[in-house]
Amino acid sequence: MRKIPGPETLGLIERHKIVLATTTHDPNFPVSIEKGKGIYVWDLDGNKYIDCFTQVSIADIGHCHPKVVEAVTRQAEKLMACIGTDVYNKAQVEAAEKLAEITKKSFPLRDWRVYFCSS
Repeated sequence: MRKIPGPETLGLIERHKIVLATTTHDPNFPVSIEKGKGIYVWDLDGNKYIDCFTQVSIADIGHCHPKVVEAVTRQAEKLMACIGTDVYNKAQVEAAEKLAEITKKSFPLRDWRVYFCSS
């Protein structure tokens, strides 16, 4: 059964149209996302959905996983800027080392390098 978007979601969509360039928003899928926990997300009107479309950063662990929240908090207390590749950063190197180690377990015949980016 398809839910009709509530007034909060409809209001947000109208505000969005005024100030944001629409890229991938589907007018036939008027869903707003306010918060997430585990595999669920809630819209501005309190409707609960199973998150079947998020792909960046949380695909394997769900929203607001306690260990991730703790790690983000710990890092934010030290440095919040996205340093990129212009300077060396210990946390970035450690994350890349861990990813390369994990990848090498499945694909051991080569050395692995990590490329961090935002899209």
